[in-house]
Amino acid sequence: MNLHVFLGYAAAVIQTILAMVVIAKRPKRIENRLFCLLLLLFVAWNIGEIVIFYEGVTSNNIKILLTPAILLSYVFCIFTAVFPEPQPDAHIIKSPKNSFLFALPALYLLILLFTDNFFASYETIADGFTIVFGKNEFVIKGIIIGYLLLSLLTLSKSNKNTQTPTQALRLKYTFAAMLLPIAAGSITIALSKFFLGGQTIYGLGLFPVLGIIMSFILTYTMLRYNLMEIDLIFSIGLVYTLTTAALAGCMELVQELMQNVLDSSDGWAKVVTILVIAAIFSPIKDALTKLVDKFFGRKDFDAAQVMQKALKKLRNQSDSDKMLKCFINEINYITGASSIEFIKPNQDPKRELDNFPENQYDIDAIIFNYNTLDDKTNEQKAIFLKENDIKLYYPIAAANNYYGNILIGAKKTKVPYTKAEINLISGLANELPHIIENIKMISQILEQEKSAQEITIAENLLKTIAHVPGTNFIENHSIVSYVNLTHGIKGDMIDLNSDENNKYIAIFDAFHSGIKAVLTLNIAYSVFRTTQDNDKKFIKSHELLKTFSEQDLCFAATLLSFDKDSIIVRNFGNPVPLIIANNSVQPLKELTSSPIGIKKELVQNKIAVTLNGNNLLFCSTNGLYKIFEQFKGVSLENFLEKQNFENAQDCKKTISQAIATHVSEGFSDDITFIVVGLKQ
Repeated sequence: MNLHVFLGYAAAVIQTILAMVVIAKRPKRIENRLFCLLLLLFVAWNIGEIVIFYEGVTSNNIKILLTPAILLSYVFCIFTAVFPEPQPDAHIIKSPKNSFLFALPALYLLILLFTDNFFASYETIADGFTIVFGKNEFVIKGIIIGYLLLSLLTLSKSNKNTQTPTQALRLKYTFAAMLLPIAAGSITIALSKFFLGGQTIYGLGLFPVLGIIMSFILTYTMLRYNLMEIDLIFSIGLVYTLTTAALAGCMELVQELMQNVLDSSDGWAKVVTILVIAAIFSPIKDALTKLVDKFFGRKDFDAAQVMQKALKKLRNQSDSDKMLKCFINEINYITGASSIEFIKPNQDPKRELDNFPENQYDIDAIIFNYNTLDDKTNEQKAIFLKENDIKLYYPIAAANNYYGNILIGAKKTKVPYTKAEINLISGLANELPHIIENIKMISQILEQEKSAQEITIAENLLKTIAHVPGTNFIENHSIVSYVNLTHGIKGDMIDLNSDENNKYIAIFDAFHSGIKAVLTLNIAYSVFRTTQDNDKKFIKSHELLKTFSEQDLCFAATLLSFDKDSIIVRNFGNPVPLIIANNSVQPLKELTSSPIGIKKELVQNKIAVTLNGNNLLFCSTNGLYKIFEQFKGVSLENFLEKQNFENAQDCKKTISQAIATHVSEGFSDDITFIVVGLKQ
């Protein structure tokens, strides 16, 4: 059996089997019916070649061969408009009237064919034949090329409107297969000689070979369409098909130029033609490759270089929010996604998936995985995401830490994500947890450094206004003070003013730490130093701090003002002052009032105390009370009752020795107190 005949039979048998499989699967679906019809037209085309081989080239046999070729052009246009999903804006299927109108050119070609007006003459050559179209040549070629261009236009719209990667794979494989025999067959020959006229060559055996290749690609698509990307196969197939068509046209042009214009011999024409084609092959191929890649929305990029640059940008961000925003911008730039969103943990439970399948990011694959595991809850969540146009889902997690997930919508061009893009996003997403942890660690270090700087500034500010503890005298009274401040500024301060018109000593305890505490103490210091009326000191401080209500600035204070014989004691928020006399401790219970600055009405309180003999007035902040209760197991009052103090200095010494060990070990609060006795 001749090789041409064998190829024709093989192609016809394979395509018939494929047609039967497709129509048997879903006979009522329009896509399956059209797909089956296309394959049967390919079969008829192969049979036409077999008939010519056995019976020779005759007018009737050429008609048998060209009839399915003409019908293929029209049917292929309809098929591109309905596969993988019907395209409502495709002109050829908008209405039955449109379908009929678009069928008229094909019907006209068939009328020309069977009324002997399609070609004027034919001639048998080795492994084929030539035909001369005659006066209708450009009309015939124009109709065939018009159908091809309409198919490509509709194919472009179908490709942009694919909803899932699976649909995209089906689309690309199917049309890659069918374009081989259609574009590289009679249509490309017609296209290459459109502007020349004259004889058109038809080579027997070319179409069956391309038909067999088409059949293998279609078979592979049916068996494994959802497992592999086909951009490379598709691009190579289409690029070389178009390159073949372009080179065929160039060959005809050069030969016509050499023979008819320059009057060169046939041998020299062939030599020059081969040299020209060799010179222009690579540029044409490269140009067509870029055209096809642009047509199908592909971006060429070096994944390693892109990831390196993206990671560098991510690691240079100062906080997690900026880093995530940078990540979204990078992914959007790389992929052209219509939407990218970061969902924090528990932010939107219906968009968070549990038991996430490893290395599965495509939403269709995720749904299939949950369906296989019979996990209905997560399957419904994944379906919900798909219905909301989410195509890729990336969890951001490492070890036992979960930071959220990235939801990526379809591309703006509706082109599916390539495997390279999915892997690139996966690589970047896997680095996010480490970058987030690094940012947290750096933030903690910077925060510690900032806190240390703030504490240094606060300590310097506090030193400027705070009274240095020791022994002082006002009127007939001796005042002994003790201060131990912890690192971090807890808010204790003593202010002693010896101004003749404004003599006082005050113990402050700001209700904050660090800069806030120093700010509060500076406000209190300023008001107390500039206000001579002791009652108004608290009123002004209270009104002033209320303006900082959002910051909740407030402080406790005990104010002692003196005359020759007595001490006027005012207390707001500090522990009640104590009178120590003859192994007894008497709290001044009348002096209980709220701290300064809180959202309560200020209630004034004061009491006059007259000391005699060895009696002492004791005032402190709450830190001293805490240290006795926590480490001594007794209240400060009980401790003082058991002591016998000779004077204020002796009282200070006894208390400081009692707490020395705990203070040296770093007690967590400030210790501040004053003891007032009569001058001796």
